[in-house]
Amino acid sequence: MIKTTSKGQMFLPNVGKYKPFSITYDEIDNETIQLDIVGYGCINYFDQLDKEIELEINININNQLKDYTELTGHDSSEIEYSLNLKPTKILNRQYNTLEAGVEMSIVFKKPVQNASTYQLQPTIELISSMVLAEIFITQ
Repeated sequence: MIKTTSKGQMFLPNVGKYKPFSITYDEIDNETIQLDIVGYGCINYFDQLDKEIELEINININNQLKDYTELTGHDSSEIEYSLNLKPTKILNRQYNTLEAGVEMSIVFKKPVQNASTYQLQPTIELISSMVLAEIFITQ
C-alpha cells in the first residue's frame, strides 16, 4: 500500500544558470488542489513587459488551458490562476530577452474524484509546464 500525502513539492526545469521553478502543491479539500509556483527566468517575449504583453500572456495561457482540455478531456474551466510577474531590466544576452521573476497560484478541481496529490503529479506537472512555457523560456 502506498502512503500518500496531501502536500508536496516538485521542480520544473529552467534555462541555463537559473534554478528550476519551484512548485508547491497542496490539497485544499477532497476536490481541489492549489499550486504555488515561484521562480526566475528569461521571459519568452522580446518586448518589455507592459500591459499589452501581460494581456497577450494571459490570452496565451487561456489558449493553452483550452488545448489542455482537448488533450486530456479534463475541463479547463475548472482551472483558475493568479499571476504576479516581477520584471527586471536585465537583458539575457544568450536569449536576447529580459529576465523576470514569477509568483503564481493555480487552483483546479481534481479531474478524478478522490485521487491523491501523488496520483495527480503528472497533471500538476502538465498544467504547470504548459502555463510556464507561455511566459518563460524553459528547457
